[in-house]
Amino acid sequence: MARRLVACAAIVLSALLCVGCAASSAKTTIPQPSQPATEAATNASATSAPADIARAEGLAYVTDGQVWRVERGVARMLTRTAEEKRSLAYSPDRTRLLFVSGDGMTANIVSLRVGSPTPLLVYATGQGSLIGAVRLDPATGDVLYTYYGEPYTFMRRIDARSRKPQLETVGEHPNGDFDFARDGSLVYASFEQDPARVIVRHAGAERALALRLSMATEPVFSADGTRLVLSGRSSQTGPSSLWVVDLASGGATQIKSTIGLEPESPAFSPQGAVLAFRSARDGALWLVGLDGGKPERLALKADTGSVTW
Repeated sequence: MARRLVACAAIVLSALLCVGCAASSAKTTIPQPSQPATEAATNASATSAPADIARAEGLAYVTDGQVWRVERGVARMLTRTAEEKRSLAYSPDRTRLLFVSGDGMTANIVSLRVGSPTPLLVYATGQGSLIGAVRLDPATGDVLYTYYGEPYTFMRRIDARSRKPQLETVGEHPNGDFDFARDGSLVYASFEQDPARVIVRHAGAERALALRLSMATEPVFSADGTRLVLSGRSSQTGPSSLWVVDLASGGATQIKSTIGLEPESPAFSPQGAVLAFRSARDGALWLVGLDGGKPERLALKADTGSVTW
């Protein structure tokens, strides 16, 4: 869809700003979300009773604008500042959580070490709601993020030493979604879709995956970097579902039991055998095995685009 091209505003960068309010580590149990009355009709294979959240140990998500993490079977709130949080992601080594904190006018990229109550770094981008995904490059320690311009989305890199931002060169304009593997490989969904284009960059070389999908968004690496999970549609008017891509063979397997749940924000478990995702229907979090068995609803909800494991 064509849009007018406007000049992107220069990024104002502030290094090592302190966050005014320390996060709380108090444990809080989230009430079980209500079950939609139409669920049995749209996906008969989904379980109706919520699963034990202990199965989602380490799962992090944003709900009501605050960062939460499942620790020892309990959902723990990690932030309590007034600014809205979004675009949550683990670093590839899972030692840090990165997220955007701010309102529609400002946006700070925050790095929070797991187990610490205080964010380590804040990057003041000055781009507010235009910020998309945020990730840490494991090879350099740089922070990368996407931002929405006109008519495309762009990617920027914040140098870990100089704290200066620069435009990241990629082969195609990203649609806002990208991820890093532990070996430094980068995956992103292209702005151009129908057919879907998902690009993997390894050792400086890019290749497009032959997915045979109409649309593919939110690609995420498994912990070992051998697979991707993404949300996709086989046709523009068809239902969305999760797809798992084997990077060695290029084959994509549909998790058919997620059809009807409108899955988004997918994530692999650290061991790689289970997937977590958010249902766009009501915000509920779900688990499903790679074998495509029955999805299990957790007694947790999340905001859009903010689930990581």
